Amino acid sequence: MRKKLEDHLAQSDLLKLLLLSYKSLSCDDHNSLKSLILSLKELFYFDNSVCAKGNVLDIIQNKDPEIEIFDICYPEGYMDFYMEKKFFSTDGALFEFFTNLSPVHWLSVEKGNTPNYPVSVHANDFNMHDGWTHGTLDPKTMDSVVFYFGRDKSMFDERVKIILEYIIPFFSEAYKRISTTPNHSSLKLTDKEIEVLNWIKEGKSSWGISVIQGVSQRTVDFHVTNIKRKLGVFSRPQAVAVGLQLGIIKF
Repeated sequence: MRKKLEDHLAQSDLLKLLLLSYKSLSCDDHNSLKSLILSLKELFYFDNSVCAKGNVLDIIQNKDPEIEIFDICYPEGYMDFYMEKKFFSTDGALFEFFTNLSPVHWLSVEKGNTPNYPVSVHANDFNMHDGWTHGTLDPKTMDSVVFYFGRDKSMFDERVKIILEYIIPFFSEAYKRISTTPNHSSLKLTDKEIEVLNWIKEGKSSWGISVIQGVSQRTVDFHVTNIKRKLGVFSRPQAVAVGLQLGIIKF
């Protein structure tokens, strides 16, 4: 991940991004988190942003799921309208994220039989003509935290995707920590798993780690699977964010 960031970001922007992730580890209230998220404008521009927390199964199965909204700077009245119209049940960007677990560019969402996104959720009526959606998912509970970023112009940029891949797991962990206090007392990574997690933090692939450790790639993948299972995450960036948050590894 670090290598990908270095390939797409200027050194000054990379330092800003790393500082935001570091600050998120000690973020302890909504205003502080809001300030950090708005600081992303120094790396890519957006007009509007919102965070939503809910359970995937609850959203799919129930007409009135419990969805917690953290309004960062979304247009006034839009989220009330969104919830009233139950757009969460047909939100193309949201369900594409649930399917692929990677950043979703709004204007690239598959149309299917519905109008083009963001027209399908009437975001364009609130001057949001393009944007990105990305989040995290707990594979054990199916709880998800999702962030939306919108603006009045095109936001298609591979650089934005890479920034979101890195920073959203940190912001998600900060939001979950502020909202609730999860119990991680039973977490225990082995020394080998901690070593692998440290190398992941440095941007090494499974193959790269296997060469360093003198083991097979399959062995490394086994450790990675155990790390993600124990930390309750679905991706390597999220594992790094949680590992740093819990003090398992150091920045």
